[in-house]
Amino acid sequence: MFRTEASSAIGNGHVMRCLAIAEQCISLGWNPVFVMHECPQAVAARLTSADITVYELPTPDSALTLQTLLDTLAPDAIVIDGYQFDAAYRKALSRNGVPIMAIDDGNLDFNLHADILLNSSPLANKAQYRSIAPCAELLLGPGYAPLRQEFHQLSQLALTAEKPVERILVSFGGSDPARLTLPTTQALRALLPATVQLDVVVGNAFSDQDNLASLENSPNIKMHYHCQQMAALMQQCHLAVTAAGSTLWELAFLGIPTIALVVADNQAVALQPPMNEWFVSIDARNQPDSAIQYACTEMLSLVNTPEKRKHHQQLLQNIGVGRHSARICQLIDDKIQATGFRHIPTPT
Repeated sequence: MFRTEASSAIGNGHVMRCLAIAEQCISLGWNPVFVMHECPQAVAARLTSADITVYELPTPDSALTLQTLLDTLAPDAIVIDGYQFDAAYRKALSRNGVPIMAIDDGNLDFNLHADILLNSSPLANKAQYRSIAPCAELLLGPGYAPLRQEFHQLSQLALTAEKPVERILVSFGGSDPARLTLPTTQALRALLPATVQLDVVVGNAFSDQDNLASLENSPNIKMHYHCQQMAALMQQCHLAVTAAGSTLWELAFLGIPTIALVVADNQAVALQPPMNEWFVSIDARNQPDSAIQYACTEMLSLVNTPEKRKHHQQLLQNIGVGRHSARICQLIDDKIQATGFRHIPTPT
C-alpha cells in the first residue's frame, strides 16, 4: 500500500517516485495500491494505466477510517511519502504490524515509525535519523533515487555535450505552483537563438494552462501536455531548466546539464554542495523574476560554452543515480519475509 498525495499545491513528485517503486513491485508479482485523498484525475489515470489500483479517500482519513482501510486492503507492506502525515498517523500505521518504508527529504523532525527509511539526498546521513528512525534500515543518497522503468529501459543516455544545443527542456513539475513556466519560457525565447527549440512540459495538475496557450504558436516552442514519455523527451534535449525536485535525479541519470530553480523550502538542499556543483542552482523563492533572469543568463552561457556543458555532464554521470534502486523492493521483501506476517482480509 502506498500512502501519498498529489495536488496543484504540492505537485506530483511524491506520487511519481512512489510510482517508480510500484513498477518494481509489479515486476516482482506484487499488487500495488495507491491510497490518496487528493489525486487529480490525470494522475489517477496514469496510475491506472500502469495496472495500479487507486483507492481514493472521500475525506482525510482519521485513525478510525485508517484502521478500516487497513483491514479492507490487508497490505503486506506500506510505503508512506508526504509531509502532511504526522507522528500520530505514522504510529497508527505501525500498529498494523507490517513493514513500513518512509520516504523523506530530510525536513521531518518527529518519529517516523519506519522499518526502512529512503532519502536520496546526497546530504542524507545516519546521524539525522538516530532519533526519528532509530530502528530503520537506511537507504541514503542518490544511488537509491527511485527511477521509473522508462528511464532504466533507455538504450542510451542523453545527447553528448559536444553537439550544438538544439533543444532545451523546460519543466516545472506536475503542477508548477510558483507559475514559473510561462515567464521562464518567454525570457528564454527572447534571449536564445531562434535555432534552439524549447520543449515545454505542462503537467497534469497545472493551474495556469490557459495562459500557457499563448506559447503554442511560437515557431521555436513545442508544448508537451501531460507527457507520458518523459524519459524519451528528456533524452532528446541537450539542456534543461526545472524546479529543484525529484526531476533533477532523472536529468542527472541521463547526464543532462540542468539549471535548477529552488521554489520551495524542501528543495533548498540544491543550494548546498555538492548539488550546487552538479547543477546550476538558483533560489527562486523570494525574487522569482530576478531568478529567471539569472537562469536565462546561465543558460545562454551553457549554450555558448561546450566545455562548460561537458564539465556538468561528466559530474552528473559520475553520481550513479539509481544504481542501487533495485535494492528498495528487495529490502521490503526481506522485511516481509522476516516478519512472517500476512494479513487475512476481513470478510465482507
